[in-house]
Amino acid sequence: MKKKMKNKETVASKHYEGLKNLSNKPQYSSLKELLPSKEEFIKDYPLSVIGIVSIKKFWEVCLSVGIVEHPFYEDESKFNPMEKELYDLCTKYMYNDEYYDEDKFKGEVRKIIKKYNNET
Repeated sequence: MKKKMKNKETVASKHYEGLKNLSNKPQYSSLKELLPSKEEFIKDYPLSVIGIVSIKKFWEVCLSVGIVEHPFYEDESKFNPMEKELYDLCTKYMYNDEYYDEDKFKGEVRKIIKKYNNET
């Protein structure tokens, strides 16, 4: 079930510009250190938002580009197998008191997306 993301480049570009504008505000200046180049951000989108936004917001990004079809707090019985696996992973990291390793999380997300043959 190969699934092409909707308007990935357009959504990613707008998201990047929004984060870039936000990083110009003093209270969000640390974003400058987190943001990769625009080209890298768009190429790896939506995985490029991991570590910059919350896990729940990452899910919303996946929803906006068509990787998932249901909101995060939807009845889990409506999730397809890929959504269920991704949801379980997200909740594992959201509610884990241990150190959040964004690279490990990103790698596990990439495996799930690849397993279900979705494009990133």
